[in-house]
Amino acid sequence: MNGGEISENICNGRQLSNAAVYAESSGAVRFVMNGGLIEKNSGYYGGVFVGTIPLLDRLKMRTAEDHAEMEMNGGTIQNNTAKYVGGGISVFGAASLKMNSGLILGNTAPAGGGIAVVEVAEKMIEQALENFVESGMSWGRAV
Repeated sequence: MNGGEISENICNGRQLSNAAVYAESSGAVRFVMNGGLIEKNSGYYGGVFVGTIPLLDRLKMRTAEDHAEMEMNGGTIQNNTAKYVGGGISVFGAASLKMNSGLILGNTAPAGGGIAVVEVAEKMIEQALENFVESGMSWGRAV
């Protein structure tokens, strides 16, 4: 994504695999956000989903190459709503998030309003937040 806008989309129904941007770990999948705006979207996962839903992962055969990545180099993810977790960004399973710059603001979810990291993706949180921790910024309810 090089600029542009993804906004006001509604993913409803009983489907678990929905978000405004959905990058599933089936092969080497990469979503790069170089600026732009993702806002006012709603669904089971909200703004951006990267990875594999654990329930669906158990039903599929995965290989070592199956991995999803998100790299954020600017832009804004704001005012998205998730029914489950990760109003702004959800990182699940075989996935990683690298946030070099950008803003994540005003997103809502029952857990992880800004960013939710679940299962094995938890070890990747250091990469996602490295710049913010080093600068002394705090993170808690947003992550």
